[in-house]
Amino acid sequence: MIKIDLLHKLKEKKNLQLSYEQLKIVNNIDGPALTLATAGSGKTTTICCRVGNLVTRKITKPERILVLSFSNASVNDIRKRFESLFTSIIHLNEMKKIKFSTIHSFANSALRYYFNKMDNIPSIIDEKEQNSLISQIFYEINKRRPRPSEKKEILSLISYININKIKNNINISSYNLISSFGLIYKRYEQIKREQNKIDFTDMLFMCYTLLKEYKPLQNTFENKYDYILVDEAQDMSLIQYEIIKLMTSKHENLMLVADDDQSIYGFRGSNPEILKTFLSDYKNAETMYLSKNYRCTKTIVNVAKQFIEKNPNRFKKDIKPYNNKESELIIKHFKEEKNQNMFIANEIKRKYSNELQDTAILFRDSLSAIQLIYYLNKYDIPFYCNISEIKFFRHFIKNDIMAVILLAYDRTNIESLYEIYNKINLPFKDKDIKKVFDQKYKTEDTFRAFERLNAYYNKEQKNAMKNLEYQLNELSKLNPNEAIDYFLNNMNYKDYLANLSNKSGYANSIYARYIDLMRFLTKNEPSIRTFLYKIGNLQINVKNSKENKNKQAVTLSTLHSAKGLEFKNTFIISANKNIIPSIPSLTQSKNPQYNALDEERRLMYVGLTRAKENLYILSYKQPSRYITELKDIINNIKNN
Repeated sequence: MIKIDLLHKLKEKKNLQLSYEQLKIVNNIDGPALTLATAGSGKTTTICCRVGNLVTRKITKPERILVLSFSNASVNDIRKRFESLFTSIIHLNEMKKIKFSTIHSFANSALRYYFNKMDNIPSIIDEKEQNSLISQIFYEINKRRPRPSEKKEILSLISYININKIKNNINISSYNLISSFGLIYKRYEQIKREQNKIDFTDMLFMCYTLLKEYKPLQNTFENKYDYILVDEAQDMSLIQYEIIKLMTSKHENLMLVADDDQSIYGFRGSNPEILKTFLSDYKNAETMYLSKNYRCTKTIVNVAKQFIEKNPNRFKKDIKPYNNKESELIIKHFKEEKNQNMFIANEIKRKYSNELQDTAILFRDSLSAIQLIYYLNKYDIPFYCNISEIKFFRHFIKNDIMAVILLAYDRTNIESLYEIYNKINLPFKDKDIKKVFDQKYKTEDTFRAFERLNAYYNKEQKNAMKNLEYQLNELSKLNPNEAIDYFLNNMNYKDYLANLSNKSGYANSIYARYIDLMRFLTKNEPSIRTFLYKIGNLQINVKNSKENKNKQAVTLSTLHSAKGLEFKNTFIISANKNIIPSIPSLTQSKNPQYNALDEERRLMYVGLTRAKENLYILSYKQPSRYITELKDIINNIKNN
């Protein structure tokens, strides 16, 4: 049992009093265990107290405890929380000996240990190098550059295959395979072998293989740790679980702490079904619960509980509110996106101007942030953008529109032609454009360069370029907003997008959202110069917002990035049809045991449970199916 004096110290020095459920977990010492937590249940604090209990009772040495999680942010959060709780209770030197690590970091250390006495230690390919390598291989095989959507699909599928190498059968039927994928994958794997390089998924598979087949390595790490705790265990992939299992086959002192209702990383290979596999593999595992939500009001907990219970494949948990305070959950629908964002800005100004740091605006994808940022700037509301990258700024649609407008205004800009030629049905091959690209004079008109270099191989090409020049002349007479419609309807670009989105149809695709956003940004812009200034200013605002972290500023975040955070005032915006649930979740499932729609519901649940007190759920145009569900839940609660 946890020492009485430790409980007194935690209460006296940290004002922390553990609940019965938390004490049960903290006092669980030996053998396998699964802790099923709910949102806002204090699981990080409970994990830290269990580690503190192991150390203060001298059950094992600090260096023989391993705490794993799935991101550097979550690992740092656990470490900081542990230090804040036990700085005056456990000696600093002892605390430093406890190992807090991501699973990838642990796998890397295991590989380095194995390769320590060898000269051929493999180097790790980072994301930038991997992107470059795939582009290079794609060009070698297809003689053209990959479209961003193609590269994304290739990288996603490579990651999915390599994560699931330990399976006998890998289901890739849901992927829109390009015809050359098999060749690309083989060449990618070949180059890695030749250059003695591995990517992040290889690291896990290699660690698993060595632990399984090289017993001295497995024995080393089995004997190194007496107790292993895994936080956010619902985010495990199968290969990560197998690695952890190999490290505990002797003592089985393994505790998983998880909330299957917050499993939202299926695209990375995580699957909450692994928690059921754990219970099957460890027959004597004890299942414990953290069922009380300390974060949200009674209103929010009860609505979120009934919402997530609609997922059929989940562990049943008796989710309860600690805070019995009632609060208003506001659901609003707007005609247009701008009306939604103007409402948000006005509401923040009116109600929360003194609580900006405790206010968040959450969205399914970063595309929803662009227009929002415009209005926050307009209303002088400071913000912090909790997103590593807003993809809009490098998205091909934004780049294609800018390329055609730039080419219309500057005919020397052959780079812009190279960007769009294969998207507007110009009958040229990549090598044809590249030839002119390489031999054109810097200030030479692109069309005159084609004539000078006799770069037309047939009449069709010559006529196509003549028609393009005419179209660009017409486009140059238009303002940027009008130019977008001309590009879409007169230069075949709308047909190009429709072909890309053949599953859902252009009108319902995410591409239509990019076009709408570009129309918004070009509205009332008289020239390309003012339009470029607006785009550039938005990028600068996003970049500078990083300096507002932990200051009086509203937090902007995707639902994925908001996991683990909490705010007094929370806006979930753009809760629209085809945004949440997303189009991919409606049309595909990468794994027969993995339901993408279930994950979309879990993602919405994560958003709902970020709010401590005031929760807004906003939509425009066509609302999400979740809006109807939530309204029904609220009405049922009121009537019962």
